Amino acid sequence: MGEKKGIINMLIIKFLSDSPSTGYELMKKIEKVLGRRPSSGTIYPALKSLERSGLIESCREGKRIIYRLTTLGMEHLARYKEMKKEYLEWYEGMRKAFGEVFPTMKKDIDEMKLIFTYEVLSPLRDIIAELRDSGVDEREIRKVIEEARRRLKSLL
Repeated sequence: MGEKKGIINMLIIKFLSDSPSTGYELMKKIEKVLGRRPSSGTIYPALKSLERSGLIESCREGKRIIYRLTTLGMEHLARYKEMKKEYLEWYEGMRKAFGEVFPTMKKDIDEMKLIFTYEVLSPLRDIIAELRDSGVDEREIRKVIEEARRRLKSLL
């Protein structure tokens, strides 16, 4: 389960780079990403460990403890970004491992990707048809789509 702990730590560091937060706020943010809220028995030991490592710091504000990323934590986050290729390879390995353990998982994941693609592209297809029907020049439509494609690719 070391991978789970590593992911929680990565998310804590990422979220604290956005803004200081309480442990409870971090649990809610992580829940949005993972689809389930990590327990306090997971979050608070992770916060203590990150604080002992010098990656985060805490201060009491009234009854609340606010966690902030340190300079060392920011450097650590930058290393995460530099290691993107390694994380993607790890992710692919995990996906294959789960595919072996749960044979239908690959099919299930592929279906989820298709559903997402359909949900995103279907309204776009409808807008394009509406633009064509209203007489908008197809070259103009293609320019807009190409610009969107370039912007999406820049997110990689």
